Amino acid sequence: MRYRGVSDDLEYQLASLKERHRFVDKVLDIVLRLNDFSFLSGSTVSREVVLGETLRRLKRLFECSSAGFYLVDDEAAFSLARFEGDGERLEAERKILLKDGSFAWALNRNKPVLLKASDGENTVLLHAMSTSTRTMGMFLGIMNSDRGTLLDSHLYFVTVVLNSAASVLQYLELFSMVRGLNEDLELKVDELTRSERELTLYKEDLERLVQLRTSELADANARLGDTVIGVVDAMGKIVESRDPYTAGHQRRVASIAATLAEMVGMSEDEVEGVRIAGLVHDIGKIAIPAEILTKPAKLNKLEFKMVQTHPEAGFDMLRSIVFPWPVADMVRQHHERLDGSGYPKGLSGDEILMGARCLAVADVVEAISSHRPYRPGLGIEEAVQELKLNRGSGYDPKVVDACLQLMEDSSFVERYLS
Repeated sequence: MRYRGVSDDLEYQLASLKERHRFVDKVLDIVLRLNDFSFLSGSTVSREVVLGETLRRLKRLFECSSAGFYLVDDEAAFSLARFEGDGERLEAERKILLKDGSFAWALNRNKPVLLKASDGENTVLLHAMSTSTRTMGMFLGIMNSDRGTLLDSHLYFVTVVLNSAASVLQYLELFSMVRGLNEDLELKVDELTRSERELTLYKEDLERLVQLRTSELADANARLGDTVIGVVDAMGKIVESRDPYTAGHQRRVASIAATLAEMVGMSEDEVEGVRIAGLVHDIGKIAIPAEILTKPAKLNKLEFKMVQTHPEAGFDMLRSIVFPWPVADMVRQHHERLDGSGYPKGLSGDEILMGARCLAVADVVEAISSHRPYRPGLGIEEAVQELKLNRGSGYDPKVVDACLQLMEDSSFVERYLS
């Protein structure tokens, strides 16, 4: 009888892990669909399409009887922009939540909030839709009473999906604004640049299955953590799928940066954190139009300014994920320089994490050595000159010295740049 009890317990644990696996697969489906929207310009996809598809999938995922997106309007008020189910029921719940302060509390918290519905039986799920710069709106869903208990890992993915959706909505707004500016400029220069660029779509089938090994309950949480890192890694590869010239760039930067981190004395655990940050350091480029990433000429000031937003956008996408390392901060700082000349914050000296300093050196070495749409690769010697010229001013001296030593190895190109 005792063995049978243990067997039943293991079967229950296995069923629980399989249910989590299925849940993560559904979340990946939503995130990848949001990524598809980022490939398209504002003329081929609308805010309503993004809201409609995301809402439909979220409603099904959390088994909501009714769900809706409340977006911030021009008067800073929240209005129901899209809903599935009973719109009047949603509005009634919202008024109650506004009156008792729960709506504002959930907005400021930027995490999933579960509350009892007004009928005393069902559950209301609230979560803000936010980027690092602004609040786009609020998700409100009424979950059926028989939905069962939501795990913290389930609620975490609400943040992943809604932050991704907010980034796509903000991108559509930015795209619309830039398109308007470009149209005005084209009129002023007699439409000389109207036909210079076309939006190029690069799509690759993203094959990344999150695998959980069924084992003892003691390491179940660790396995789920591996799944979260796998999701972020898969999202990071989206950037390279849009630009064949930088395919493999993040992988190569991660390899070089991790080696440099080890050489300058960082611990084994810290080295792993640098490697993970390297794999997703350009994830913010999801928010940049593909035609700018692949432009075969020098970027103008407006385009370059848009490119410079990618470290902050990457931080926004990663900040809600609980890593054992400061991955989001390293991603935001990988274009900072010791003398304060970098971006996005103009940090200097000790304000810059050592892991970010390793990423900065690895990034510039890989970028100079590899081909780009606007120029062929410049070679190792050019990278060496760049490091020597800016040693101590732009780049950390210890990291530069370690990299120069690494590049003296005849196998460097084959090991790190192939």
